[in-house]
Amino acid sequence: MRLVVPLLAASVAGFGVLPPPAKPSLAKIAAHANTCVYRKSPYLVDALGGLEFVNRTYCEPMRLAGWDIVESYSAASVEGDTDNADLLRTASGDCLLVIHGADWEQMGDEAHYKENAVTNETAVLYGVPGFSKTHAAEVSTILGKVVEKHGSLAAWAATCPGDLHVSGHSMGGAAASIIA
Repeated sequence: MRLVVPLLAASVAGFGVLPPPAKPSLAKIAAHANTCVYRKSPYLVDALGGLEFVNRTYCEPMRLAGWDIVESYSAASVEGDTDNADLLRTASGDCLLVIHGADWEQMGDEAHYKENAVTNETAVLYGVPGFSKTHAAEVSTILGKVVEKHGSLAAWAATCPGDLHVSGHSMGGAAASIIA
């Protein structure tokens, strides 16, 4: 679709054709996705201006740029903490897995926070030692939901014939880094 607008400095016909607006970069899509995924966390949705605002401001621009939310994963890794992730896909098959950070509800409970805070304890994740125990639990929870739905990570990855990107905010960023 091309946009036709009057050109103020045109001396002949008075109209010109402008190219369509540039597509948002993957970084901008990931930033929107990192906020859109919080739509599943009621306290944060309220803090962000409400569900309608989050959908209009963060989720809708992704869809308009060709990135559709095709799967969502939600699970509780520990009581009071819900882990949420979305898988976005383009028509060409590129995918973006986005993971949200810790719920503010859990952060408000000091005892819960201290019990589940990042520590120096390490864990083995998919046969690889040395990951933060807290972050390994986040990754295991989300990937567990993926495997539950698809049978294996390989089967899930096959649903993305293009590039597979991962992104996250806060603790979700740590989980995304581990997955990457």
